[in-house]
Amino acid sequence: MERVKRGLCEQLYSAMEQVRLRLEPEQAQERLKRWKQDAASCGWTVSSGVGGKSIVYGVSRPSIPEGIDQLMLGEESRIGRTQWSYRSAVTHATWYGLVQPFVSRDDSGTGIPDAARVAIGTTSSAVNAQAICVLRCVRKTASARFRLMAWDDEEWAETARAAEAFEGTLIVGAAQVAARSGIGGA
Repeated sequence: MERVKRGLCEQLYSAMEQVRLRLEPEQAQERLKRWKQDAASCGWTVSSGVGGKSIVYGVSRPSIPEGIDQLMLGEESRIGRTQWSYRSAVTHATWYGLVQPFVSRDDSGTGIPDAARVAIGTTSSAVNAQAICVLRCVRKTASARFRLMAWDDEEWAETARAAEAFEGTLIVGAAQVAARSGIGGA
């Protein structure tokens, strides 16, 4: 039953986002009404939680920042909340997001603010590192979704193992490049 409640939470969230964004508003309103009726027919109450997330009989949508924390380094890292909040601030053009490149401190003792020392452009190593992080997050997110929805079968397990092996290949390649160029103390 928990999976059915989670599925209803996802459908309600999707319909509410479509209503909020005014995407097919009439159809979205109808879907929202239908999903609430489906929950009621099971004897489940639907209420609103933090950020308007639906709660179906005590079950709600998981926190995205907490999920990113778990995907990358574990719950205690808080990297997910930091990255999610910063990306959201930039995307929504909030003051915090807009001033980040200009507000910094001088921890180096050089008299040059950190933001002024940031390189313009990127390197292949930086792109490789970001690709590894993105691939890992996508694989782990997909695996979590497959477990949540009970879709994880042997075919999926084999696909996930192949993706993890590919990540390993990228990591080994990045380490070899770093060792040849003296990056990262290797």
